[in-house]
Amino acid sequence: MAQGLENNSPPDGLDHVRIDYSLADCLERLAKRDGTTPYGQLVLDSFGLVCGGNPESARFAIPFFRQLRSLRCTVRILDGQGCGSVGVTS
Repeated sequence: MAQGLENNSPPDGLDHVRIDYSLADCLERLAKRDGTTPYGQLVLDSFGLVCGGNPESARFAIPFFRQLRSLRCTVRILDGQGCGSVGVTS
């Protein structure tokens, strides 16, 4: 993002936090003492990684979305899809 804006570092107010595990395991890191987040917006990449299990399973997806609500901020969730069998023709 910074390079796209021709900056050497992220703009003021933009933090990058690398999360290589489920959202449940890092809620304390993202939240303030009152449980809210100091961020106005979070961008999570990717849903499959931070969901804590199979994102297509209600067993993992429902608790994940409850955790997001607890942060009380705007959240954008990215999720990549493989292109192997997408009906693309040339």
